[in-house]
Amino acid sequence: MKTIFNLKKNLIKLFTLFCLLPSFGSLAPDVFQGLGQRVNAQTTEILLNSEWTLHDAEVDGTSLPLTVLGAFLYPDHFGEYSFEFYYGTPTCYESFKVNFTDVTETSFNLSTINEYVSCNYTDPDEIAAVELYLSFYYELPFDANSTPKNPFTYEWVDGGFPVEDLIITNPEGDWLLYRTAFLSTPTFHQNSFALYPNPVNETLQINNTSNQVVAASLYDLNGKLLQSHSLENSVSPINVSALKHGLYFVVLVNEQGDRVGKKFIKN
Repeated sequence: MKTIFNLKKNLIKLFTLFCLLPSFGSLAPDVFQGLGQRVNAQTTEILLNSEWTLHDAEVDGTSLPLTVLGAFLYPDHFGEYSFEFYYGTPTCYESFKVNFTDVTETSFNLSTINEYVSCNYTDPDEIAAVELYLSFYYELPFDANSTPKNPFTYEWVDGGFPVEDLIITNPEGDWLLYRTAFLSTPTFHQNSFALYPNPVNETLQINNTSNQVVAASLYDLNGKLLQSHSLENSVSPINVSALKHGLYFVVLVNEQGDRVGKKFIKN
């Protein structure tokens, strides 16, 4: 139970570090319009160019146990409209990459898995949480050939900058509520930066093609600031040899305050 509590605390710290967000509690999607938020016209740009943190969910009539499971959704740019689904615990994350297809302003389909990195979970609560999350998107048992539960509908709820909520619903009526951890603009976005090697042992290279002076801050999963750097060159080396094994985040901010987040794993 201590591990579960610490995971929940760490995820909350990390998320609130980037955005001061109102708390909605456990609310079904049809409740959101009663909170005084403005529901905007859907745009594929919001869906495809932001990074999302799972905030609430209901799958198969059950609330997803976020105290056990942390889940993130990242634009991966592996191919057109490709995303990386990243989920698990600080000691054992799983991920899979998949292409979004037939994207409209209200719906999308998922392809079969491009790449699947699995963990050998042993804790029954962790196994149940992971399977419940995966069952929202795919038929179980889950592997690279699993059948997606297409089509998915989505709704973008604008709570006023920097709050952006994404509600995804599958054909069975299950829903996931994601919230942006980072926002980008057309001139300052995921494609502007690359981290390599990833995973990294000693020196992390940050490739900056934004043609802007950028502040880079490194955070651990607790939301603790570890390093700060100013990136003025196209390629900047960052010494991470002293970091422990695990997941870390780099927050990149330009002079206008636009921000992009990237993750890396320290071996």
